[in-house]
Amino acid sequence: ATNVVLISQWTAATAGGCHLFHPPYEINPKNQTWKRNPKFLLTVYETIHITITLARLDKPWRKTVAQDNVGAMMAFYVLRGTEIDIRHIEAETPFLPGHENSLELTLDVTDDNVPHTILCCTYQPGKLGDFMLRLSTNH
Repeated sequence: ATNVVLISQWTAATAGGCHLFHPPYEINPKNQTWKRNPKFLLTVYETIHITITLARLDKPWRKTVAQDNVGAMMAFYVLRGTEIDIRHIEAETPFLPGHENSLELTLDVTDDNVPHTILCCTYQPGKLGDFMLRLSTNH
């Protein structure tokens, strides 16, 4: 089994909110912030079954969650390729108010070994803090 844990954060520059902050839902380019979220590239050389988990620690997030439980909900999207566009979403989690969100899926090899992109976000933009992304597979 292979387990990889990546530590990252949503910053003022990268806390872009959910896909509703992207065309066609958001028309104003100034508010099209979804694509700013932290991205992780995953190149697959054979079909794999993988569990992806987005997690954050309770204590540092307690105040943010208390102030805006819905806005602080978190989720992630898996996109085919590196262009951040809702047309390329392969899989996504629901937005959950807790501190862990997981998805089991099968990823196939992409054309020309183009990577899959994992895009992590909170529901509303501007929710700042650390998070972890764990990838687990039996390959």
